Amino acid sequence: MKPRNVVVLGLGWMLSACQSEVPAGQAVVLDPQTVRVGPIRHDSLTSAQVARITRIQATFAEVVPASLAETLNNFRRDADPDREIAVWETMAAAYERYLRRQPRLSFAQKKEVFALLLSRSMMPAAAALANANPVRLTPTEAQQVLAEYEAAPAPLTVQ
Repeated sequence: MKPRNVVVLGLGWMLSACQSEVPAGQAVVLDPQTVRVGPIRHDSLTSAQVARITRIQATFAEVVPASLAETLNNFRRDADPDREIAVWETMAAAYERYLRRQPRLSFAQKKEVFALLLSRSMMPAAAALANANPVRLTPTEAQQVLAEYEAAPAPLTVQ
Protein backbone atom coordinates (compact mmCIF):
# COMPACT_ATOMS: atom_id res chain seq x y z
CA MET A 1 0.00 0.00 0.00
CA LYS A 2 1.43 3.39 -1.00
CA PRO A 3 0.13 6.18 1.22
CA ARG A 4 1.14 8.84 -1.27
CA ASN A 5 -1.77 7.64 -3.34
CA VAL A 6 -5.01 9.35 -2.31
CA VAL A 7 -6.72 5.96 -2.55
CA VAL A 8 -5.09 5.09 0.76
CA LEU A 9 -7.39 7.46 2.58
CA GLY A 10 -10.36 5.45 1.42
CA LEU A 11 -8.56 2.20 2.14
CA GLY A 12 -7.80 3.38 5.65
CA TRP A 13 -11.42 4.18 6.33
CA MET A 14 -12.65 0.99 4.71
CA LEU A 15 -10.19 -1.27 6.42
CA SER A 16 -10.63 0.32 9.82
CA ALA A 17 -14.20 -0.88 9.70
CA CYS A 18 -13.18 -4.52 9.25
CA GLN A 19 -13.66 -7.12 11.94
CA SER A 20 -10.55 -9.25 12.44
CA GLU A 21 -7.05 -8.19 13.43
CA VAL A 22 -3.84 -9.24 11.73
CA PRO A 23 -1.44 -10.85 14.21
CA ALA A 24 1.28 -8.51 15.45
CA GLY A 25 4.27 -8.40 13.17
CA GLN A 26 2.45 -9.96 10.23
CA ALA A 27 2.57 -7.85 7.08
CA VAL A 28 -0.48 -7.57 4.89
CA VAL A 29 -0.20 -6.55 1.26
CA LEU A 30 -3.42 -5.22 -0.18
CA ASP A 31 -4.28 -5.03 -3.83
CA PRO A 32 -6.37 -1.87 -4.26
CA GLN A 33 -8.21 -3.60 -7.11
CA THR A 34 -9.64 -6.20 -4.73
CA VAL A 35 -10.56 -3.92 -1.81
CA ARG A 36 -14.29 -3.25 -1.64
CA VAL A 37 -16.10 -0.48 0.18
CA GLY A 38 -17.64 -1.75 3.38
CA PRO A 39 -21.28 -1.22 4.25
CA ILE A 40 -22.67 1.80 6.03
CA ARG A 41 -22.73 0.69 9.67
CA HIS A 42 -24.26 3.80 11.22
CA ASP A 43 -27.37 5.48 9.83
CA SER A 44 -26.26 8.76 11.27
CA LEU A 45 -23.49 10.44 13.19
CA THR A 46 -23.98 12.74 16.15
CA SER A 47 -23.69 16.49 15.66
CA ALA A 48 -20.48 16.39 17.71
CA GLN A 49 -19.04 13.69 15.43
CA VAL A 50 -20.04 15.67 12.33
CA ALA A 51 -18.33 18.79 13.72
CA ARG A 52 -15.15 16.85 14.46
CA ILE A 53 -15.14 15.19 11.03
CA THR A 54 -15.77 18.55 9.37
CA ARG A 55 -12.59 19.91 11.01
CA ILE A 56 -10.63 16.82 9.91
CA GLN A 57 -11.85 17.11 6.32
CA ALA A 58 -11.01 20.84 6.24
CA THR A 59 -7.51 20.17 7.58
CA PHE A 60 -6.70 17.64 4.88
CA ALA A 61 -8.77 19.13 2.03
CA GLU A 62 -5.71 20.23 0.08
CA VAL A 63 -4.04 16.81 0.08
CA VAL A 64 -7.10 14.55 0.19
CA PRO A 65 -9.66 15.59 -2.41
CA ALA A 66 -12.69 14.02 -0.73
CA SER A 67 -15.83 16.05 -0.23
CA LEU A 68 -17.32 16.46 3.23
CA ALA A 69 -20.19 14.16 2.22
CA GLU A 70 -17.74 11.44 1.13
CA THR A 71 -15.75 11.87 4.31
CA LEU A 72 -18.85 11.62 6.50
CA ASN A 73 -19.95 8.48 4.66
CA ASN A 74 -16.52 6.93 5.15
CA PHE A 75 -16.76 7.48 8.90
CA ARG A 76 -20.31 6.03 8.88
CA ARG A 77 -18.71 2.81 7.56
CA ASP A 78 -16.41 2.49 10.58
CA ALA A 79 -17.22 -0.06 13.26
CA ASP A 80 -16.14 2.50 15.87
CA PRO A 81 -16.37 6.03 14.44
CA ASP A 82 -15.26 7.70 17.68
CA ARG A 83 -12.03 5.69 17.74
CA GLU A 84 -11.34 6.49 14.10
CA ILE A 85 -12.20 10.17 14.54
CA ALA A 86 -9.71 10.33 17.42
CA VAL A 87 -6.97 8.82 15.22
CA TRP A 88 -7.67 11.33 12.45
CA GLU A 89 -7.77 14.21 14.94
CA THR A 90 -4.33 13.18 16.17
CA MET A 91 -3.10 13.13 12.57
CA ALA A 92 -4.69 16.53 11.88
CA ALA A 93 -3.12 18.11 14.97
CA ALA A 94 0.31 16.79 13.99
CA TYR A 95 -0.18 17.97 10.40
CA GLU A 96 -1.18 21.46 11.50
CA ARG A 97 1.71 21.75 13.98
CA TYR A 98 4.24 20.72 11.35
CA LEU A 99 2.79 23.06 8.72
CA ARG A 100 2.91 25.99 11.18
CA ARG A 101 6.63 25.31 11.63
CA GLN A 102 7.19 24.86 7.89
CA PRO A 103 4.75 27.28 6.21
CA ARG A 104 6.41 27.23 2.78
CA LEU A 105 6.01 23.56 1.93
CA SER A 106 5.09 22.65 -1.62
CA PHE A 107 1.96 20.68 -2.38
CA ALA A 108 4.11 17.57 -2.99
CA GLN A 109 5.79 17.99 0.39
CA LYS A 110 2.42 18.40 2.12
CA LYS A 111 1.26 15.17 0.52
CA GLU A 112 4.35 13.45 1.92
CA VAL A 113 3.67 14.91 5.36
CA PHE A 114 0.15 13.49 5.15
CA ALA A 115 1.45 10.10 3.94
CA LEU A 116 3.93 9.93 6.81
CA LEU A 117 1.25 10.75 9.36
CA LEU A 118 -1.21 8.28 7.87
CA SER A 119 1.40 5.54 8.00
CA ARG A 120 2.46 6.59 11.50
CA SER A 121 -1.13 6.34 12.69
CA MET A 122 -1.00 2.62 11.89
CA MET A 123 2.59 1.66 12.71
CA PRO A 124 5.73 2.66 14.61
CA ALA A 125 7.78 5.57 13.27
CA ALA A 126 10.52 3.49 11.64
CA ALA A 127 8.01 1.37 9.76
CA ALA A 128 6.01 4.47 8.78
CA LEU A 129 9.12 6.05 7.32
CA ALA A 130 9.88 2.93 5.27
CA ASN A 131 6.23 2.61 4.19
CA ALA A 132 5.81 6.23 3.10
CA ASN A 133 9.28 6.47 1.54
CA PRO A 134 9.34 10.29 1.24
CA VAL A 135 11.46 11.79 -1.54
CA ARG A 136 10.62 15.50 -1.27
CA LEU A 137 11.25 15.77 2.47
CA THR A 138 14.74 15.36 3.85
CA PRO A 139 15.32 12.52 6.33
CA THR A 140 15.49 15.13 9.11
CA GLU A 141 12.21 16.70 8.00
CA ALA A 142 10.55 13.29 7.82
CA GLN A 143 11.70 12.51 11.37
CA GLN A 144 10.32 15.87 12.52
CA VAL A 145 6.95 15.06 10.95
CA LEU A 146 6.87 11.67 12.66
CA ALA A 147 7.80 13.25 16.00
CA GLU A 148 4.65 15.38 15.80
CA TYR A 149 2.43 12.28 16.01
CA GLU A 150 1.91 11.71 19.72
CA ALA A 151 -0.32 8.63 19.92
CA ALA A 152 0.44 4.93 19.80
CA PRO A 153 -0.13 3.27 16.42
CA ALA A 154 -3.65 2.01 15.79
CA PRO A 155 -3.13 -0.84 13.31
CA LEU A 156 -5.76 -1.52 10.73
CA THR A 157 -7.94 -4.55 11.10
CA VAL A 158 -8.51 -6.71 8.05
CA GLN A 159 -11.46 -8.92 7.23
